[in-house]
Amino acid sequence: MEKFQGNLKDLEVLSKGYWGTTYILSDTELLKCSVNMTQEMVMDEFNRGRASFEAGIPCVETKRAVETEEGIGVICERVTSGSIGRNFAAHPENGEAYLKAYIDITKKMWSTKIPEGKLPRVKDDYLKITDRLGEILLDDKLVEEYVDLINRLPDADTFVHMDMHLSNVMYNDGNAKLIDMSYASVGSPLFDLLTATLFFDEWKPEYLFDGKTYQSLFRITPDQAAWFWKGLCRELFAGLPEKVAQERIEALEKLSVIVYTKNNMRDYSLGICSEGMQKVMRDTMTNLLTKDKDFVLRVVSEWFK
Repeated sequence: MEKFQGNLKDLEVLSKGYWGTTYILSDTELLKCSVNMTQEMVMDEFNRGRASFEAGIPCVETKRAVETEEGIGVICERVTSGSIGRNFAAHPENGEAYLKAYIDITKKMWSTKIPEGKLPRVKDDYLKITDRLGEILLDDKLVEEYVDLINRLPDADTFVHMDMHLSNVMYNDGNAKLIDMSYASVGSPLFDLLTATLFFDEWKPEYLFDGKTYQSLFRITPDQAAWFWKGLCRELFAGLPEKVAQERIEALEKLSVIVYTKNNMRDYSLGICSEGMQKVMRDTMTNLLTKDKDFVLRVVSEWFK
């Protein structure tokens, strides 16, 4: 791996957070230096981003990994147009245009077949957390139920982003481009829809953040998130009987806890998953696996035939 030729102290900082710092290299390139991530995690994100770009997914180009004084860094394309979230917050009157751009990019993603071995399979990522589930959340029987649930969910050979909130979708003149390819995978569009459900419909103070924190992270207000979700459902379920549409929404809501749990298991492994978060995951996962499992499997199996 090449060493970064330069001094980080001389670079302008674009953003800084728990996971690291992003520096501006030029008008066209950024350098992302990760602090609280292992080298394995950084390279996994790099490889997913590179494979996604090479597969023709509309995303920023992940160019190369370099050694820096702060650890492994990733040089990637810089996009200055602003996210859909930021644009929507500033110009809510253009909401329909932002919704259309979001829907258009999901259609592109979900119609793109990924060659075998180029990206991890999304179900494998969900199954990797079973040991940690058994350690802190679920008894052996419920872990078995969880594994059975994941194995029986629909599968496909298409691209899924797995983190489709509006701050991760850049917008320019009606076109969208994805950033943050940390979870890019191969699998059923169902898994992207579950992520969208979590961010737009199922967020709640005990689940994610209060309304003020939600807005600071994702740019839009909870009311704007609800509006976006309503428009997305209108597109997804156009022409379906109301009962069928409502069942599908309900199934997404009940199942979205698996996204919340999988993402927070990484935080747990890094020592930043609170007792409160663990309780929410434990209670909601238990309800899913003991009360709602048959319902969601029936609905999604009929949906993704």
